[in-house]
Amino acid sequence: MLLGDAYEHRFTYTRKTYSSSRSSSEYIVYRDELYDFLYEEGYDPWFSHAARNISSSGLRGRAVKEFIMKLQTGETLLSATPDWTWDQREELGQRYLRDLAEDILNENSNLISAPDYSLANDRLKERATRIKNVLSRLELDGYEYKDSRLLAPESDVLDAEEATGVLQSLYAQLALPHKEKNLEFLKLSEEHYIAKLWADSIHNSRKFLEGTLQEIAAAHSIRVKGSTLSQGTYKSAVKVREYLERENLVDTKEKETLAKVYGLLSETGSHPNMAYNDQAR
Repeated sequence: MLLGDAYEHRFTYTRKTYSSSRSSSEYIVYRDELYDFLYEEGYDPWFSHAARNISSSGLRGRAVKEFIMKLQTGETLLSATPDWTWDQREELGQRYLRDLAEDILNENSNLISAPDYSLANDRLKERATRIKNVLSRLELDGYEYKDSRLLAPESDVLDAEEATGVLQSLYAQLALPHKEKNLEFLKLSEEHYIAKLWADSIHNSRKFLEGTLQEIAAAHSIRVKGSTLSQGTYKSAVKVREYLERENLVDTKEKETLAKVYGLLSETGSHPNMAYNDQAR
């Protein structure tokens, strides 16, 4: 979606029109410019032509974005691959998405490190914001943009979106209290990463971990022991971990692992050999 946003802003324009009775907006796709961009980057002819045929009519203002988004599902590729399976289309779509990301980053590489005050107008500032958002999201997923190349993520790192979905699902399955509050910490950790607010991202990751362990201990105490967890235990991260170990929900090594992770997330900036963004990711 962020990649679609970047292409939408780069290759479309919404023009205001006025009449004596009302004002309206006209959605315009720079189709020739988009075609030239794809042609110069060496995309398959059918793909460049498909992009050139994106409709400029109507007021929806999402045509280019949806063209990019539907590569994820394979829908954009349907007419060119009538005999393919959907899995094959999705695999090709992933390749196109990676290439499109690399090419839009290369075209706008001068904007990635440019401060806002150096940009000539609001539209250029908005483009820079969208390009930086794409790069931040890719970095969160493990990609590295270096020397005009988008390098694939490490094979042993979970996809951030998948991991987030698993955590949300497990939290719901356990019917833990304060779901909205704690999942908001998880959401903010990602949003602050995208916004390059590294310390805030790390802080919210820690709050999610702390809140989840608290609610597991509290729920266990009520459901299994038949009593409310004491506030002295509930409010202490150390005592919560000790409770989980004492009740055999974690073993000693797992408790120590939780303590080390919690410590890492609590000591923001205290790791001189690790960049802020790497620590946050």
